[in-house]
Amino acid sequence: MRAVTGKAVSQLREKGLIPAVMYGKGQKPLSLEVPEQAFLKVFRVAGESTLIDLAVDGKKHKVLVQDVARDPLSDKIIHADFHGVADRKIAHQDPAGVHRRIQSGQEFGRRIDQER
Repeated sequence: MRAVTGKAVSQLREKGLIPAVMYGKGQKPLSLEVPEQAFLKVFRVAGESTLIDLAVDGKKHKVLVQDVARDPLSDKIIHADFHGVADRKIAHQDPAGVHRRIQSGQEFGRRIDQER
């Protein structure tokens, strides 16, 4: 959790911390501070499209990196947004065999030929 807000967050950056916020459906936004080196290590591998486990006060949250703000001169990360993802199963149905048509290369009347 982060108690420092506003212009005082520059002090966090000097200490090697990145100010961040975590939000999601049905939850209040949480202001956080994340160790810069740990974030960079995970962000290089995960990017913005892989779920990460973010520990906040001893509790793990599944999140995506929603946005990263960078300093325009140094390109250093100055802020990160985490989007919390609900931990639930999603039912999926394949209407009218769409999956099979896409695999065979036939969709919307088009055919994809591959050279062999």
